[in-house]
Amino acid sequence: MKKLLIFLVPIAFIIGCGTTPVEISAPTNLTITGADGLSVSFSWVESETPDIDGYIFFLEDTIGFDTVGTVSSATVQPPALGTITLRAYKGDDISPVSNAVTLSVVTGGPDTIWYYDSPNPSGYGWDASGTGTVYSFQSQDSLNIDIYLDRDFDIASPSTYSKWLTTYITKVDSDVDVAPDAITSKAAPAEEGYFVVKLPDHGEDGGDQYVKLHVTSVNTTDSSIVFEYTFQPLENYRRFR
Repeated sequence: MKKLLIFLVPIAFIIGCGTTPVEISAPTNLTITGADGLSVSFSWVESETPDIDGYIFFLEDTIGFDTVGTVSSATVQPPALGTITLRAYKGDDISPVSNAVTLSVVTGGPDTIWYYDSPNPSGYGWDASGTGTVYSFQSQDSLNIDIYLDRDFDIASPSTYSKWLTTYITKVDSDVDVAPDAITSKAAPAEEGYFVVKLPDHGEDGGDQYVKLHVTSVNTTDSSIVFEYTFQPLENYRRFR
């Protein structure tokens, strides 16, 4: 009987000891620090739990789209715009969610601009936050106007005129999710459809910004176009959706 008891004790111990989940503290202060093309850079304060395996990035806290090691910053490619969060993990255990940051766009319009040789020519410009404004085409607005309708009835960069801004414009085939990676033309014929405008050195930190224009009406009678826009405020980031 002694021998049986000796063997029963360890068996009971094994049966009674299931795997206990590891409590992992969440990373904090998740921050967007920059972008390049379709990549976004983030920084954060690391989890206080020692010996974690790394971190998982989530879109809308449901789609885990990238994993990094035990670092406090990383550059990744979110698959779409939306809310980005971060969780620490160790083995199969995962932390609570970090604070959320959002990748988003600014939309506006409809707005109208008129042809350069019309009685009231106008241009259009955006500030770094994405607010669009119609301006009279006059020299005092030279640092505000990003596009106008030139004499060829093109949507054009005003850089034809000395000391005015340089922008780049291209027609795209559809309602694109992402701006083309190379836009070199300074004008495109005004017609209904979609265009992408690159605004060089436009952001508050000196980075490029991108706008998607949807021209909904071209009026040759009064020489004007009507358009809506989608503006990406994150500098150097080309995603619209």
